Amino acid sequence: MNKIQGINDKINKLKNLKLQVETRLARELYKKIEATLGEDFTPQLTMAIVNENWNNASREQKEKWRSNARAFSSSQATKISTGAQEKIHATP
Repeated sequence: MNKIQGINDKINKLKNLKLQVETRLARELYKKIEATLGEDFTPQLTMAIVNENWNNASREQKEKWRSNARAFSSSQATKISTGAQEKIHATP
């Protein structure tokens, strides 16, 4: 039972870490969009811009965005994975 509890503890730590990472990424995105739009920034305006651009983009443009997003995600995943491993192994 101890091994199972240890695994459950690690799962819970990973869930908490995932939430922390998602929150950090959301804050970073918020700050970047706010800086770009300046005084005009609102979440509603941001969604309107995203929706309009996405709906009017060509298939090629969307694929280019997806490709860029995958490249960004891969580099971020490496940083996150390293940090997560350090946090998991640092606790008993």
